[in-house]
Amino acid sequence: MKMTKVRNHLVPVYWAEGKPASNHGGCFTTDGKTLYSYGLLIGDTCPDSGSKILRDYTANGNWGYRSQTTSVHVGRARTSADLVD
Repeated sequence: MKMTKVRNHLVPVYWAEGKPASNHGGCFTTDGKTLYSYGLLIGDTCPDSGSKILRDYTANGNWGYRSQTTSVHVGRARTSADLVD
């Protein structure tokens, strides 16, 4: 499938819908199954249920703070995730 260029707030929507997308800078991407911020895996899809699982790379998250931009990407993806870890 072709990678669609979209605005940042739409990348997680495409992830939730199982479609590939990237922001214009290429730092926030999804192949429809996984979600990446600067090459760091922040979201995945459960192969059994299809649930979207987001890794919380924010200051108070389980995975630890990485960068302000990654925190913003996680924040944008929260509403598209079924589970935030």
